[in-house]
Amino acid sequence: MQANRCKWLLLLQLLFATAATAQVYKRVTKDETLGNSSVSKAVDSLCECRSLCLVQLNCTGASYDQNSSLCNMTDAAPDDVTVVPQADVITLLKFQVSPQVDAINYTTTKCSSQIAGPSPNVIFVTQATTKDGSVAIQRNLCIAEGGKPLYIKTEEQRTAATKVVNECGQSYSKTKYAWLTATNNGYNNLLDPSKQFLTWPDGTKVTDQVFSSHDISNVKWWLPASTYNKNGKITGGYTTAYKVLPVLCLK
Repeated sequence: MQANRCKWLLLLQLLFATAATAQVYKRVTKDETLGNSSVSKAVDSLCECRSLCLVQLNCTGASYDQNSSLCNMTDAAPDDVTVVPQADVITLLKFQVSPQVDAINYTTTKCSSQIAGPSPNVIFVTQATTKDGSVAIQRNLCIAEGGKPLYIKTEEQRTAATKVVNECGQSYSKTKYAWLTATNNGYNNLLDPSKQFLTWPDGTKVTDQVFSSHDISNVKWWLPASTYNKNGKITGGYTTAYKVLPVLCLK
């Protein structure tokens, strides 16, 4: 019954899109929620939440809480929408994120004080280090120290990440580095250079927010992993590094 309801809603949203303006979600993220929702509704699934917002022309975004099954929606203008970290929530926005969205003041921790504990909006590098830069290993190391992998999508995050890597990153070849969860899946498109780019684990392109192509180097299909250095730049690399590196995290 739930599957049929979802199919009906998807059909309805397609009819609305054809009859009005073909709105689609421009950004979908995990572990973030709307900071200023105007409507909250109990739903059966993410699909239903997605459909409810999509067919309402004044709805600019929605968040689905996987634990409570609540769908929070907002009709605020894109410049007024805020997004804040929250575990187990999927957020969908009908617009590209400008630097003002997610504008939170981030702080960094001193290397000696990086321990597990509740400290929201803090960017840090792990005390633990690893040669394995796979997303799964990075996630495990962040969780072990009370955080989660950092996706750098705002200028505030970038500034804080650069500061903490400069202070606490691993020195190598005249600079300092930390692992980053941006990955290149270009091996699926070997013959198309335009598809050789880095994405965050939530599927968004790294260059959709604060980074330009000039901030990223070594984007090759055979280099799936990435690191972040003290100069605020991203470098593509092998999943296995020459030296052990810490991981950039957020808590």
